Amino acid sequence: IPVSQIQCPPLFLTTGTLYYWRVNASNSNGISISDWSQTFSFRTVDGIPPFAIGGTVRFADTNFAPLPARYFAAAFKLSKWPPNGESPSSIDSLHIVWENNEYVAHYRLRNLADDTYCIAVFSQSYSITNDIVFKGVYGCDTNRVLYSQCPLISPGTVIMNNGIGIENINILSWADTSKSIF
Repeated sequence: IPVSQIQCPPLFLTTGTLYYWRVNASNSNGISISDWSQTFSFRTVDGIPPFAIGGTVRFADTNFAPLPARYFAAAFKLSKWPPNGESPSSIDSLHIVWENNEYVAHYRLRNLADDTYCIAVFSQSYSITNDIVFKGVYGCDTNRVLYSQCPLISPGTVIMNNGIGIENINILSWADTSKSIF
């Protein structure tokens, strides 16, 4: 670099990563070059990576669909909500675990462009590719969904802005496939 200081551009480094650096110097004609300095290091803070949305899904019941069903979290652009056969912008399969006396799954939706998203949980059968049953939508109370149009008309939205990762987008979801939300 031709300057005595440099600042890394935003979103260039990965979170929770150890980086190493060293320097050498040269004169203006580039002929005289010094030896390399000793190696230094720094670690970036932990957190969600750029262009990602993450959170926790908590299940309101324990009547999970038997195999071959599986559960997912997904981000749909607001312009494609409610999804009518549309593919999500990002998807993460859920690994459901018993944690602190409840069933939860942690998710991370990656590679999302700047836009407004609806985040949803759904189950799907391995054997039938279009057998998608929505179980939860961010910002909607899935326990009372029979009395609310929230999932269809006005779900909560998450805005990805300047690629800054977003954490703690938590969702309450059904597990029982007979309780689809729309």
